[in-house]
Amino acid sequence: MCSPSLGKWSPSKIVQCLIKKPNYIVFQSQLLLLLSMCHFCLSTAVTVTSVLKGSMLVAVIKCSKCKSNWGWHSQPNIRGYAVGDILLSGAIIFSGNLPKKSLRLLKSIGIACPSARSFFRHQNKHIHYVVAKLWNSQHHQLLQGIGEEGLLIGGDGRCDSMGYSAKYGSYAAIDLQQNGILHAELVQSNEVKSSYHMELEGLQ
Repeated sequence: MCSPSLGKWSPSKIVQCLIKKPNYIVFQSQLLLLLSMCHFCLSTAVTVTSVLKGSMLVAVIKCSKCKSNWGWHSQPNIRGYAVGDILLSGAIIFSGNLPKKSLRLLKSIGIACPSARSFFRHQNKHIHYVVAKLWNSQHHQLLQGIGEEGLLIGGDGRCDSMGYSAKYGSYAAIDLQQNGILHAELVQSNEVKSSYHMELEGLQ
């Protein structure tokens, strides 16, 4: 179980711990029932001030009876970022969904979520870096595992649309013995004679 003192852990350990446990959608009306009582004197004479930051709710609770004042966050905050925002941005990319449609889905049922601008900022500053780091590490291990008997390579290409009007084509070469991608290439149709030749160009 995740420890309350998550601040002592590394960011990667915190995220791994959080995604292994179920997370829940909590309605604001139900959440205010928990926050409408002082944790120290159990008085209901409290004032709750809340601010929404992306998908994270930040609440400040003040008790007029015992004069206590404390803050509460609906999710962990790592280096200035709400964990839920980063996980949501990553999940959209890794599942292959479109960001605007995914965020519109959440907003249509009133679930707080980061903006599309925040999503692209997370993508550029964090997610692309993590993906590139993991790719380089696994690619290096794949090359190290190539034996003296050589390679058995398979490859295939795909385009961004059907027919002969595609603009982009990607080609991947796979080591069939280790079942890993050796190389991937992206080709644009204006680099070759026509979209029909993109697959051959990617292979070459």
